[in-house]
Amino acid sequence: MSAPDQLRLDGKVAIVTGASRGIGAAIALALADAGADVAIVARTEEHLERVAADVGTRGRRALVHAGDVTDSTVLEALVDRTVGDLGGVDIVVNNAGGSLSRPFLDTKARHFEKAFAFNVVTAFELSRLAVPHLLERGGGAIVNISSMASRHTQRGQLVYGTAKAALNQMTQLMAAELAPRIRVNAVLRGAIETDALRW
Repeated sequence: MSAPDQLRLDGKVAIVTGASRGIGAAIALALADAGADVAIVARTEEHLERVAADVGTRGRRALVHAGDVTDSTVLEALVDRTVGDLGGVDIVVNNAGGSLSRPFLDTKARHFEKAFAFNVVTAFELSRLAVPHLLERGGGAIVNISSMASRHTQRGQLVYGTAKAALNQMTQLMAAELAPRIRVNAVLRGAIETDALRW
């Protein structure tokens, strides 16, 4: 699939977290289809290599960076490698996230802490590290992948929905701070049948 001319990203470099499969992998491939080189990060290198191979068939470069995005040193190394190997950063897609569903009385404070670290803090930290490089190239875009669980009520989604609602608010505040040179948006996706959802 080729992108319309107005959506072409030739010469651009994107970072996509949680890109080893599912939504993140699809985002990485869509960016490559539009002409961007992509740096992809997730915990499983084997899965990342498969996505990288698919990026290569589209004539674009892929940088594989395996690691846990809740570790700030992993994010620092990712940004440094992206700038060094691919030439810069223009787009950041904060896709990594998630949380297990639990009944209210089974939910503990530690579940909130873990969910906020995974869904909110990682998005902030990668954005913070990448913004100086986006500005060096004249601006860019940050996209935070959120969820309709942040707006709708459903049993068992207390932790996940609250974390994604926080991501939505952070997105709006970041957009106000980084405008006009960097656009910051959130995509509130619905249920998508990925491996994670089937599990």
